[in-house]
Amino acid sequence: MKKILFMMVMFSFLVYAQRDDKYFDAPFGGGGGYLGGWIMPDMGALNSQLKLTGYPELSTSGIYTSGGGGFAYIGVLPYLRIGGMGFAGSTSEKIDVGNAGSNEAIYSIGGGGVTIEYTMPFIKKVGVSLGAIIGGGGFTIDLYKNRGEVNWNDLQNSSMNKLTLDNSYWFFTPTLNFDIPVYRFINFRAGISYQLPFAEDWEVDDGVELRNAPSDVNGKALYIQAGLYIGLFSF
Repeated sequence: MKKILFMMVMFSFLVYAQRDDKYFDAPFGGGGGYLGGWIMPDMGALNSQLKLTGYPELSTSGIYTSGGGGFAYIGVLPYLRIGGMGFAGSTSEKIDVGNAGSNEAIYSIGGGGVTIEYTMPFIKKVGVSLGAIIGGGGFTIDLYKNRGEVNWNDLQNSSMNKLTLDNSYWFFTPTLNFDIPVYRFINFRAGISYQLPFAEDWEVDDGVELRNAPSDVNGKALYIQAGLYIGLFSF
């Protein structure tokens, strides 16, 4: 994470050093489009719990997400832009447990909210902005015990088992974003952020309250995103 932040800061200074003095008094415009991302929750505590109960451990390298977003400069306050974004993704693992059976864990995460960003006025031609996302989201853990083929007439006596754990929350996410105009109407956007959840609410299966969930199994996550926006951009 430190290496990524260092590279982004160095990129900002290089852009600043190469700028000229022909620019608008303030950036304007806006647009929206697709955002792909890579979210990295801390899976360590969750994997410890899964291992204890016989389920497979989930990947710790991150989860690809798909989503979208957009923003617009509001004009009344120079360099301030308001917008929104959303994302979702999932990962899964399965292990064999013998007798033609398997245990499977599926982790799904998503969210969305309002974006507030301030574009650095001393960097021209590209937009480098600090801001935050304020919104809500959550993650779901689906746990399956599959025990081979099942006959329709034997469904009532089936040994198949499923457990769903759901954690929903509000979040505040500080962001650092870069917007590079590819063309007047196309903008390449990349950013890094860190999701900070609060007011978490755990449920199991059909909305039943789940108590005493481990505090270190939560929605904190590093999030990297990139995509193309279509609109009108001038930085």
